[in-house]
Amino acid sequence: MNRKIRVFTFMLVFAFIWAIPAPSVFAAEPIVIGVPTSLGFLEGKESHKAVQMAVSEINAKGGVNVRGTKRPFKVYATDLRDAAAGVPVPEALLGIEKLILEKKPTAIVVGPFRSEALLAAMDIFAKYKTPMLGSIAMSPGSEAKIKKDPEKYKYVFRVSMNVIYWVKLLAGTNATLKNQFGFDKVYIMNQDVAWARGTAGGMAKKVYPKLGIEVVGHDQFPTGFSDFSAALMKAKAKGAGILFTCFDMPESGVLVKQWKSIKVPALIAGFVSPMAGEVAWKTFDGKIGGLMNAIFELGNMPSAKYAPARNFYNKYKKTYG
Repeated sequence: MNRKIRVFTFMLVFAFIWAIPAPSVFAAEPIVIGVPTSLGFLEGKESHKAVQMAVSEINAKGGVNVRGTKRPFKVYATDLRDAAAGVPVPEALLGIEKLILEKKPTAIVVGPFRSEALLAAMDIFAKYKTPMLGSIAMSPGSEAKIKKDPEKYKYVFRVSMNVIYWVKLLAGTNATLKNQFGFDKVYIMNQDVAWARGTAGGMAKKVYPKLGIEVVGHDQFPTGFSDFSAALMKAKAKGAGILFTCFDMPESGVLVKQWKSIKVPALIAGFVSPMAGEVAWKTFDGKIGGLMNAIFELGNMPSAKYAPARNFYNKYKKTYG
């Protein structure tokens, strides 16, 4: 399971929805929840499954109490394809608006995959006064937009980490690599999308200079790119001990395979989406030794220190395998 299945997301989603005053309707009319995201991508697909699992659990108990009446939830999802290569933001916005107009959701959960789409969609959520609890897009630009006009954007909420806190987490892991293991050179490779650019930029400009780790190279790759050999060869030639990676596209799995085949003597340390979750070992035929994938939110693993994360993980695995 990947980063976008977040325990806190769905705990907060339904706590929030229960508090929404409902209009006068027939007693059995369901409360509609919209899930517009990139359903063809791992994070979007598994987030949708998590919503369905939560809704099934709540509905099995009779739904939620709204002004003394038990009402069930009903989920409508739409594939925005905003994470896919070549899909323009306006196309994703049309999908969101269509969902709101046709299904009339009480609230939106998960939301756009790409930060670029989320920032543009904020005006749609404001226009239709539809609450949105986002759990994938990571750019802090949404918070900045809310601060500029809090009344207009009061319908937009984040229930996940943003890039600022992600960089802080990565700073700690890289400090360990430097201080305990002596790594002092890094080559940065990231996807050319807002959250990954922000993460890589923060590491290159703030974290690595402070840690005394030399940045020997930096390459960005468009979504859908699938040949990383040239950059890996450069990293190898420049003596990088760390390959800092930041990707959410499925094609980034090729990077891992090429890193192994080229025999780059550097530790991959960052985030590669296909590497998240327990199936990664099988997916890559066990050839992932020397790779550190930073999983930055609970729910992806059965944490022994946080029971809700463990319970969520076990239930998800039991439900979907």
